[in-house]
Amino acid sequence: MSEARAAGTRLAVDFAKFGAVGVVNTLVGYLTILAAMTWAGLAPVPANVVGYAVGLCVSFVLNRRFTFAGRGGGGIGQVLGFFAVFALSYGLNLLVLREALFLLAPAWAQALAMVSYTVCFFLLSRAFVFPETEAKVPPVFAALDTVARSPVSWAFGLIILAVLSAPLGLPHGWGGNEINYFDLGHRVMHPEKFTELHAANDDSNARLVSLGLIGIAIDLFGFEGAHTVLTFLCWAAMCLGLVYLARGLRLSPAALILGLAAYFGGRQMLIGGEWLFGGVEGKVLAYAAVFFALGLALRGRYMPAVMLAALAAYFHFLVGGFWGLALLALGRLQGRSWRDLVPPFALFVLLLLPLAGLLVQERLLAEKPDLTGLPFGPEVIYAVYRNPHHLAPYASPEWFAANWRPGLIWAGLMAMTLLMLIRIVPERRVAMSWVAGLNIYIVAAFVIAWLDRHTHALAPFYLFRPMSLTTLLTLMLGTQALIAPLPATGQRLFAAAAVAVFAVLSVPAALTAAREAFTEPDLAEELDDEERALVDWLRTETPGDAVLLFDIWPQQYVRRASVAFFGLERLTERPLMVMFKFVPTGTTGLVRWYRLIQWREEVFAGDCDAVLKEPVDYLITRELPAEGLTACTEPAWQDGSFTVLKVIRD
Repeated sequence: MSEARAAGTRLAVDFAKFGAVGVVNTLVGYLTILAAMTWAGLAPVPANVVGYAVGLCVSFVLNRRFTFAGRGGGGIGQVLGFFAVFALSYGLNLLVLREALFLLAPAWAQALAMVSYTVCFFLLSRAFVFPETEAKVPPVFAALDTVARSPVSWAFGLIILAVLSAPLGLPHGWGGNEINYFDLGHRVMHPEKFTELHAANDDSNARLVSLGLIGIAIDLFGFEGAHTVLTFLCWAAMCLGLVYLARGLRLSPAALILGLAAYFGGRQMLIGGEWLFGGVEGKVLAYAAVFFALGLALRGRYMPAVMLAALAAYFHFLVGGFWGLALLALGRLQGRSWRDLVPPFALFVLLLLPLAGLLVQERLLAEKPDLTGLPFGPEVIYAVYRNPHHLAPYASPEWFAANWRPGLIWAGLMAMTLLMLIRIVPERRVAMSWVAGLNIYIVAAFVIAWLDRHTHALAPFYLFRPMSLTTLLTLMLGTQALIAPLPATGQRLFAAAAVAVFAVLSVPAALTAAREAFTEPDLAEELDDEERALVDWLRTETPGDAVLLFDIWPQQYVRRASVAFFGLERLTERPLMVMFKFVPTGTTGLVRWYRLIQWREEVFAGDCDAVLKEPVDYLITRELPAEGLTACTEPAWQDGSFTVLKVIRD
């Protein structure tokens, strides 16, 4: 038998064995899914994940012992190489399926995708995970390795990061937070256009820098143009800063890509509703500055690092303040003495003194608000009544179990995983110990929040805000640690898998985002016909100084066009008195906001005495007006589901 024929026979035998193993691990995975749903009570999606994980482990064991017995070097490198090949093959499966659906019926498209997955998985496993002999590096992987070792790889990494974050980072319409911040920014620059009766109202100056920047942009470009310009600025700053940070951590582009894919796949938010990418806010600019600050600190340049951390604090005091302190911990882990660290952090404190003095004046020295008749103080109003998703994990046992406990478990697991991975990659001990400590801080924050659950005195410090960046750092470092033991070929496979994940998951969404990015977001376009008719009537048929009151917040959150209604003050050019979404941060403004929310409930319950307590001119409701309101209002306009009542005053 010729050598070529013998090689073909071995290939056919290996493929037959591989197929038989595929049948076995598919059956095991399916039975595991059924058992997980029937006996363990798991939902279909988690059960599916468990089944595939078990099936993949069975596949590795059987292929190693039966299909490719005695081949490959064994060890953790072979295990990770097998999972990398699976990821690459599954990415190809998704890509083929997406393209085939344009040409074939779904059943045939699925079949073609499965064939591509099976063939790719077999060939790559045979060539790289369980080779007959020491595999030669194919030219394509040799080229990839050359690129990965050059500075060009980070330009490529930056492009991939930009595409991954494009659906969140590119302009894609207004967000509720953005509407509030842009209105407040306009108010900073033009206070004469606003009164205390506007819902966009905040008596705190802590966000003066970020709001002033937004206000200046509005004066230069208008609301819609400023939104587009600042969104691009935030997106570019975040991408550049994160690449600079990743290089400071000595990550590979593959670790950056896979870590980001996992991060965005988890929708950024694990604890406290915290996120990094998306929208125009002071905290987004603050995080961009923090990325550069951390990158500088990892390179040992602490003076410019603390200057950037201080700049981040002026954009958002809590973000810059926390990560400025985190830089101090990083310096100690790097082996720097207190004598070396005192000068830069003295500079940090000195730079923050004006802002800290302003906050002390507002929080501690200003006149205390009148709390007469209130069931709780401003801290509880802010934490439990308005922001339990950010600040109050123990609002109720059910609330904790559904919204906070998974994140607590995740933070603990991330800390333990990083501490164990240090043994695999001891050269990354400093960075991994530091990020493990950040996860331990998150766990400790739960203990602090428990001790503070009755008073919520620490709620204004947003104990869980560092979670989102900590999660991203953990995922990137963890991925790098898993890649490190692989041989050169395995690392190239990981890079190829990262590109496949990137292409399948991100390119279509990024192309859609790019098409939308160059269309200015018109807030009015988000209104439906009834809502547009209401806005038009209010603009044309009510006096310019008329004061409005709406009845539908916070229920408005669940409505399709809720974001547009957050812009009702801007669209109608009339003050709206109070809005559940727009909450002040200063204690005096916060107490007034809460009283107005309670007053609004009394008004729409039909209390005419309550109506006359505040200078409101028109009531707007989606429900049938309460009978009690007939004594102090008269119908002014009705269309579809909206009714406008004019307040009658003697």
